Amino acid sequence: TIVAAATLDMARRLAPFAENHAVTLAFQNTAGDAISSPVNFSGVLALSKNFRINLDIGNFTASNFPAVAFVQENHASISHITIKDRTRDGGGNEEFGNGDTPIKPVLALLKEKRYGIPVFVQYEYLGLGTPGQEVRKCMDYVRAALT
Repeated sequence: TIVAAATLDMARRLAPFAENHAVTLAFQNTAGDAISSPVNFSGVLALSKNFRINLDIGNFTASNFPAVAFVQENHASISHITIKDRTRDGGGNEEFGNGDTPIKPVLALLKEKRYGIPVFVQYEYLGLGTPGQEVRKCMDYVRAALT
């Protein structure tokens, strides 16, 4: 699976490539770009059977979309989920647990429904510790959410 943040126009141009070469392309949402809303994702998925979603729930939350409902409705089209914590209304990245991103509810849904969607932790906030220490804190948060 190739992951990329792209515009809808770029997705249209990539559809023949994905079809001709049997390549899976997962489009990652970034707050504010052309592929960031549920409607945009529906449009992208309609372009190719080889298109999937890499859902960044932090960016989704910052764009004021409901991550839990989206995962529930679109789990079959999600290749993987990127987790970071952000605040709504285009807000910044926060330490896990301090933003508005529903990290725990999304993880609970994945666990309860056994969707089998891989989850990637993205350390993107300005932490006080070393990057290694901060990533460990993120992973500890995720582990605690899953227990």
